Amino acid sequence: MGLGRMNSGRLRVALIGAAGKVAAPCHLHAWEMVNDAELVAVCDVNQQAVDQIGDACSIKKRFTSYEALLADPDIDAVDIVTPPFLHADMTLAAAAAGKYVYVEKPMARSAGETVSMIDAASAAGISLMVGESYVFQGSNVMARDLIDAGEIGDVLHVRQTKGPWVMRPEELDRLGGKGHYIPWRVDPELSGGGPYP
Repeated sequence: MGLGRMNSGRLRVALIGAAGKVAAPCHLHAWEMVNDAELVAVCDVNQQAVDQIGDACSIKKRFTSYEALLADPDIDAVDIVTPPFLHADMTLAAAAAGKYVYVEKPMARSAGETVSMIDAASAAGISLMVGESYVFQGSNVMARDLIDAGEIGDVLHVRQTKGPWVMRPEELDRLGGKGHYIPWRVDPELSGGGPYP
């Protein structure tokens, strides 16, 4: 697939997992700032949420099935912001459909899933990119600048403490349910990570 498929000269993107609570709102609004792309479709298993997002953002194409979305020839690329246990299957299907893929971090639950995603993208001739935004966060950029300037010596260990999504239920209660507690994040089978202490 080449970019020649695009009618408007802009990449036509679909957001899969559009009703998510963490990455989806950021991605939804970030596409508005990309001049060479246009968000043309949203997809989530929750029809009511899909319709609310579509209405709020004037998006006509709305799906509750990513398979149906991938069958749409007017979509060039997908932005996958679902939980990690879905990333590999969705990426493999998107590659088979000839869609470019931008997938939220973590890319997959295992090295094997990651390799299968890379191989599928390569075989299909599509671009595959992992959304790793933390390298652009101000605190991380500042740390990199300090390290590069030799201001803090040899770095032997880095510990990042920002992580509102790993809140314990007690913290969620304290915040009146307004935290980012999402159960798949602390389930190693779903997230691919180790057990949360």
